[in-house]
Amino acid sequence: MDKLFIFESSIVCLVLLFWIMLYMIRDTDKQMLNILFVKTVIADIIVIILEIPSYLLSGTTGAVNYYLQNIFVALIYAVSGYVCMYWFMYVVNVISSLNNQRLKELSLYSRFWISFPAFVLAVLSCLSPHLNLLFYIDPETNLSFHGSWFFIQRIITYGYTTLGSLIVFFYLLRKGKSYRPVRTFTLISFIVFPLAGGILTILIRGPSTVWAFFAVGLVLIFFDMRIANVSQDGLTRMNNRRVFDDYIAKCINEVRPTKNLYLIMLDIDKFKRINDEYGHIEGDSAISLVADVLKKVCFERDCFLARYGGDEFVILCWEKDEKDVFFIEKEILSSLRHQLVVKKLPYNLTISMGFAERGKDCFGKVNAFIQKADKALYKAKHLTEMMNE
Repeated sequence: MDKLFIFESSIVCLVLLFWIMLYMIRDTDKQMLNILFVKTVIADIIVIILEIPSYLLSGTTGAVNYYLQNIFVALIYAVSGYVCMYWFMYVVNVISSLNNQRLKELSLYSRFWISFPAFVLAVLSCLSPHLNLLFYIDPETNLSFHGSWFFIQRIITYGYTTLGSLIVFFYLLRKGKSYRPVRTFTLISFIVFPLAGGILTILIRGPSTVWAFFAVGLVLIFFDMRIANVSQDGLTRMNNRRVFDDYIAKCINEVRPTKNLYLIMLDIDKFKRINDEYGHIEGDSAISLVADVLKKVCFERDCFLARYGGDEFVILCWEKDEKDVFFIEKEILSSLRHQLVVKKLPYNLTISMGFAERGKDCFGKVNAFIQKADKALYKAKHLTEMMNE
């Protein structure tokens, strides 16, 4: 009965993981984040496939079964390190993207040190059938037992997952209330599922539950990625208009004792001219550049960013008074000027900004609040045009 249950649950996990893998390979762009996710899925598939015959062979005697069991267990241990390694690298890339940091391709030196523990585990796994390092198979019962160096497998696999979980934990701790809800299941999955699977594997004697828990986590992450694609603007990877509408509706009645709610609206000056003279690709680059500046300036602040539409952006923030909002605007302009010097664009990219405090007149009134900020933006734009004439 136990073997039947293990077989059925493993098949379910495999079907889900194969479906995710095929979908990702066929329909997903070749970003590093997606590549690492697919590699994690494939590695987990391999381990689960290897565990099925290994568990079925446990307790079955015979020279052939003994030989096959050594091969399957050695491969399971060897691949387990790579599952955790790719999981860790995917965690790092997700947190980097949320921090608005685009990781460059790792150097050969960095790739070596990240993959070295997994490589060591693979080598020890291949040697174990002869030296009984990580495991040994009892020839009388064909059961697998931990070897004298088994702790190395635990250190490497749990080291990858624990370090990844700590990175996520400290990210959430640092962001606090300013954390946006997109990718919530992803971040929680990084902590909960490897931890739960690892604890159960230690407490319950029998087949490892880690890889099944990894599979569940990967399924939730996949669906969260689909939700994120619906919730995020495809070009800027910021919250889109729909998410902003939902978020401001939740905040419009919120009261904080020491802070007020402000809405900053901004857009790119003469954006149509950029598109007409330099092409839509350059126009997209201009929008992305402004979005990156906003993310960088607002990262450590209690702000909610969104692309409102076209070349227009909104920032919903909690600040003490208008001076803090003016400081945010000043920092945005300063950061944008710096980026223009670095990027050496063929045109002068400028933006106009206007903001409004929610106040009593807009308390509970989303449309009135947005219109108030929109009027402030219009005044700022009109003033800019007069100064440039």
